Amino acid sequence: MPDPSATYDAVISAGLELVDGDRGSLMLLDESLGALVIRSQQGLPEHIAHEARVTLGEGVAGWVAEHDQAVLLQGRASADGRFSPGENLPVQSSLSVPLRAHGEVLGVLNLGQVRGSHETALDESDKRLAQVFAQHASISVKYAALWELVQRRGH
Repeated sequence: MPDPSATYDAVISAGLELVDGDRGSLMLLDESLGALVIRSQQGLPEHIAHEARVTLGEGVAGWVAEHDQAVLLQGRASADGRFSPGENLPVQSSLSVPLRAHGEVLGVLNLGQVRGSHETALDESDKRLAQVFAQHASISVKYAALWELVQRRGH
């Protein structure tokens, strides 16, 4: 089996290409931390990519994981009353979609556009497309995470 991080990277690349995004992350639920952690990303500042820990219900990704529902945002997350004022990474539009397999939420796929205009912003059709993509990608993510667990236990 390939390196699990290669699977996570492929999911982000394909998801961003699908919706013409330029920033994204794949966050998985780490049971030992009780939080979502970034396992792959493109376009995020390094400090966020390495330090981000999001508990269920916290922020956009935590809300998506807790409620098992996709979210489409236009502009900053802080403009939406469900999310904290601290979530102010500059984006034109963004999507956060739950990754689930076998009835459990594994994590969240975040896709966004920093560049672009109102005319090219992510919309409801992108959201539906990302949800279908996430359904299929979740299987690969699940098996990559299981393989990673097997590797850790074997060493």
